[in-house]
Amino acid sequence: MKIVHVIQSVETGGASRAMITLAKALSQYEIIQQSIISLLPVEPLGVNLEQQVKLFDVIENPSSQQIITELKRADVIHIHYWNNPALYQFLQLDLPPSRILMWCHAAGDTVPQVITKEAIDFADTFVACTPYTIDKLYSNNLVTTSNENKIKFIYAVTDVDRIQGIKKHDHATFNVGYIGTTTPVKLHPNYVEMCANINVPNICFIVCGYPTGLKNLEQQAIRFNIREKFDFRSYAEDIKSILENIDVFGYPLCPNNYSAAEMVLQEAMLAGIPPVIFPYGGVQKIVTHQETGLIVNSEDEYQAAIEFLYNYPEERKRLGNNARQYAEKTFNPKNMAREFVKLYEELCNSPKTEHKFARAINLSGAEAFIESLGSLGNIFKNSFLGKDIDELLLSDQQIAASSSVICNINAGGIYQYQEFYQDDAYLHFWAGLTWQYQKNETKAITAFLRALELSFPHWRIYWYLLKVAEKVNNESLINQCLDKLKEQRFKVIC
Repeated sequence: MKIVHVIQSVETGGASRAMITLAKALSQYEIIQQSIISLLPVEPLGVNLEQQVKLFDVIENPSSQQIITELKRADVIHIHYWNNPALYQFLQLDLPPSRILMWCHAAGDTVPQVITKEAIDFADTFVACTPYTIDKLYSNNLVTTSNENKIKFIYAVTDVDRIQGIKKHDHATFNVGYIGTTTPVKLHPNYVEMCANINVPNICFIVCGYPTGLKNLEQQAIRFNIREKFDFRSYAEDIKSILENIDVFGYPLCPNNYSAAEMVLQEAMLAGIPPVIFPYGGVQKIVTHQETGLIVNSEDEYQAAIEFLYNYPEERKRLGNNARQYAEKTFNPKNMAREFVKLYEELCNSPKTEHKFARAINLSGAEAFIESLGSLGNIFKNSFLGKDIDELLLSDQQIAASSSVICNINAGGIYQYQEFYQDDAYLHFWAGLTWQYQKNETKAITAFLRALELSFPHWRIYWYLLKVAEKVNNESLINQCLDKLKEQRFKVIC
C-alpha cells in the first residue's frame, strides 16, 4: 500500500513533526510504503529529525509534473492540511484519479486558519487532529448528513522518543517554562506583563523560541524591569534537557490562536509537568482543569495559578503525575498509526476518483487567499470585488486593523500569501493597509508602490499612499498622489 504524504514543507513545526512521527510509526507495517512531497524546500531540521526523514523518499520543491507523476503511484494521498499558499496552489492542480485523506493540523475556526466546506468536500476522508475541531465543525454547520461519515478524529501526537529517560534535576529557582511561538500570532500579547505581576520568590521564566519573538519579549522584560527573571533561549531540538528543569509549564496563548494538538504541550505533560493554559483553541481539550493542569480565564487567574502551584508543591506533583499518565495513554504514536492504517484500508476498498477543488482553478494570489478563508473572508472579498466606494473603504479599514494572527508571515496570513504570490497587486495593497495602521510608514509605502507597479486597479490606493507620504514628508510622493487624485476627480466630473 503506497502512501504519499503531501505537506507545505518538511520543517520543525508541529504539523511536520506530527507527519514524521506518523511516518516513523507506519514504517513498522510491512504493507505500507511511504514517500513525502515537500511542496517547498526542506528546512534545516537538526540531527535527530534529519536522521528520521532520511528513512523516507522526500521529494522537495517539485515541479507540477513531478507531483503528478508521484501521485499516480499512490494508493492513498495523505494531505497534511492547514491554510498556506503552497497547499492552495497544490489543490489547484489537475490531479489524477485518487483516494484522498486530508488531516487538518489547525483548530480551523479562526481566520486565517479556517476549515472550509470546499476542503471537506474535496477529501474522501477528512481527519481532525483534535476533538476541538470536531466540535467546531458541528457548531459551524459544516457537518451534514452527506459528509458525516467522512469526518474522523485522530490525535496528532509527538515523538515520545524525544523525552525518553527524562529525569528531573535539582535547581535553585522556581522555573516556569514556555516553549514555542514567541510572537503574538500565538503567545498571549500580555505574557511578559503577566509574568511581571507573579509574586513568587526566586522565580525564573525559561522561554525558548525563534529570535524575532524573543527580542521583542526581552525588550518588554526590560521595560517592566524584570529582565533578570528571564532566561531567553533560542529554538532547541534537545527539548528533554529543558523540560528536566521546569516546574510549571506556563502556556498562555492568545484568544484567537489556531492551536490544535500542540506537540510541545504533549511533551510537557509526558514529562510530568503541570500546565497552566487559557481556554482558547485546541489546547483546552488537552488539559482537564484541576486534574491534569489548570485552565484560567483571565490574566489575574494566570498569575494566581502560578503562585498556587509554587505554594502547594504536593498539588503540583499530583497534577504533574496525572498529566503524565493521561499523556502516555492518549498521545501514543502506535495507536495513531493503527488508526490511520484502518482508514487507508477502508479507502483502498473503493476505486480512485476525480477530485476538483471547488472554484480553485487558476486563481490569483488574492483569490486563493479569499478562497482559503471560506465564509470568514468577506471583508477581503468586498475589498477585492466591491463597487460601492463606502463599502470598499469600510472593508479596507477592517483589513487594516487585522490582528497579528492574520498579519503573519507563516500560518496562512496576509504576509505569507504576499511573499508567495509576489506579483499579486491586491496582496501588496492589503499588506500596505496593515503596515499603515501599524504606523510602519516605510513598509506601507513599499507595499503600496509595489501594488501600483502591478497595476492595482482602483484610485483609492493613492489616497492611502498620500496619507503615508504626508507622515514622512515625502513631497515628491505627495505631489504624485495629489495629481492622480485630481485626475480621478476630473474623470468623475466628466
